[in-house]
Amino acid sequence: MKHFLSISDFAKEQIEEILNDAILIEKYWNRSKSICNEFAYENKCIATFFAEPSTRTRFSFERAAHWMGLHVLSNSDAANSSSLTKEETIKDTLTTIGQYCNAIVMRHRDENFPEIAKNFSPVPVINAGSGSAEHPTQALLDLHTIKQKFSDLKDLKILISGDLL
Repeated sequence: MKHFLSISDFAKEQIEEILNDAILIEKYWNRSKSICNEFAYENKCIATFFAEPSTRTRFSFERAAHWMGLHVLSNSDAANSSSLTKEETIKDTLTTIGQYCNAIVMRHRDENFPEIAKNFSPVPVINAGSGSAEHPTQALLDLHTIKQKFSDLKDLKILISGDLL
């Protein structure tokens, strides 16, 4: 897997494949400890590194990871309780975290942090929100919900309203 920093990292066909996988995963969600070998990742590990608070996003990643057989290393308050507060370089922080896991799920206030992380992480980085820039995994969830409701994403007009900040 490559880094997932932006929804534009994937072609339309790849997004459709991810949404189809989501339907399969959802179908088996409550039926077994692990849905099937295709989605089970025993002896693999993710790190959730959240330098911006987000309980729901972190819990959803961690729950999904556990359900797929992944081990989870978590830092829910990385902005205040990590090497970032001791002025360790981002490069050193990510290099170290990347030695403990197979992928890093990150959330940070800085819009540029995913691009910076991509340059230093030895493992794939998944952007779980980058300030006011992007939350690509939320975009996939929104598309999944819309597809469930309308079956097809073609020719839909979507209105998003509210306080988007």
